[in-house]
Amino acid sequence: TNENQITVSNAQGDVFVIDVSNGFRLIKKIDREMLWGRTINFLESYKNHLLIATEKGINIYDGKTIRLIDDEIGFKNNTFTSGLVSGDILTIGSVNGYYQFNLKDYLSTKTTKINLFISALEVN
Repeated sequence: TNENQITVSNAQGDVFVIDVSNGFRLIKKIDREMLWGRTINFLESYKNHLLIATEKGINIYDGKTIRLIDDEIGFKNNTFTSGLVSGDILTIGSVNGYYQFNLKDYLSTKTTKINLFISALEVN
């Protein structure tokens, strides 16, 4: 988001990007069905990404796709209480302490899109 935009969420888990430069205009709705998790614990932004923390992990939304940071990379407890971006570092508060996460390093890694197809199916 930029300085003329705010990001808010509702109790149902939807996220809204709103332009406040001249009134109050909805730019984008990120439907809860796109997100991993339903309870939004914090919203932050980093460059052109939205960071949406839920009980499942941190959804990183780039405007088209979502990448999930979860316990597979070391978050043992996804009960996040707060988040703050400072430079390239995301500091995440949790019920068991805090984590620091380098967003620049993580986002510079490419994700591999797997094309999987089933050529045959047998039922026993």
